[in-house]
Amino acid sequence: MHKSWLSSIFIGVFVIMWISGAWATSQQSLEFPMGPDNMLDPNQEILGLPPLLGEDTTKTSAPKNNQKLTLEEVGFSAMQQGDLLAAEQAFKQSLKERPDNVRVILALGQMALQNQQLPQAEQYLQRALEIKPHNEAILQTFGRFLTSQNRLDEAVSTFEKAIRHNPLNAALQADLGQIHLHRKQVGKAQQAFEASIKTDQTFAPGFLGLGDTFALEGHYKKATKAYKQATTLSPKLAITYVKLGQVHELQHDRKQAQQAYRKAIELDPNQISALNNLAWFAAEEKRNLDNALLWAKKAAMLLPKDPHSYDTLGWVYRSRGELDKATATLQKGTTLPPDNPPLWYHLGIVLTENGNQPEAAKAFKKALTLNPQFPHAPDAIARLRLLENQ
Repeated sequence: MHKSWLSSIFIGVFVIMWISGAWATSQQSLEFPMGPDNMLDPNQEILGLPPLLGEDTTKTSAPKNNQKLTLEEVGFSAMQQGDLLAAEQAFKQSLKERPDNVRVILALGQMALQNQQLPQAEQYLQRALEIKPHNEAILQTFGRFLTSQNRLDEAVSTFEKAIRHNPLNAALQADLGQIHLHRKQVGKAQQAFEASIKTDQTFAPGFLGLGDTFALEGHYKKATKAYKQATTLSPKLAITYVKLGQVHELQHDRKQAQQAYRKAIELDPNQISALNNLAWFAAEEKRNLDNALLWAKKAAMLLPKDPHSYDTLGWVYRSRGELDKATATLQKGTTLPPDNPPLWYHLGIVLTENGNQPEAAKAFKKALTLNPQFPHAPDAIARLRLLENQ
């Protein structure tokens, strides 16, 4: 049974990482009305930024004439080799010689983030800003850190300050647009993404964000056009194909949707949304069930604490006729937050088919208690009445 479309938007945690000396952000959970209500969209897109100080901060220059490496160079070398303890020690010694070395301060901040030492990370970022208060890349890094901590007012102020210093930075506008999306301020988000595109017509994340705003407003053809432009600009960015697949679904074009999802996992075999959605369609259509099982298992492995992945995996088992496995998988999903009425509804169906009518009735009742208006409520009520009249 085809599932209804989500009606809310959620911009999830931003994970800040260091990529080739640049700070980048990975949006790990972006949902909007673009997929069945068990379909996932934990985005894995990477928005690259220019190096903070106009140079590649992860590289160290080779010593000339057998010169000894500086402490800073020792630190970055250790960092590249994964020896964070040695890197931290070298960087801290380096700061004693040069306390205003922003490059080193930001490296320490990055390591603190990796170790989930958030207060220390914030201190390093603020220290960098004290030294270079108008550096747009540092402001952007700090804004993204604040976003990851859900300190959105501070993040907006930080991004706006950075934009004032450089209104021609497309990534800053896109970051601001994402916060407006999180707040469901679609108009403001659209303005920010349009400004991003106006600044740089080759910046794919601007088109992605703009497509999101169109999709939320129900302008699916405009959303499709925006997403296709993003795929043209960044043909190797898997999330663009996930979004394209979702908007094809909204236009009832399953064939195009599945083609887009397949392209997404071709580019990124760990693209959870595409894996999950392909598995769901295969289960619904009762075809390609061996691949469906592989897709669904992988999605559940990659996102083991999300009930939606177990919903899909359980539904695949059901389509394969493996009702005991379907029951166990769906029951596991019901133990994970948040409560999911469709998952309980699916459990009720599987329990009924497996001959456990009393537990099936309980599952249908649970689904209706959680949300009497969920999309499959009429069918759940009908199935429950049938069980009670037996």
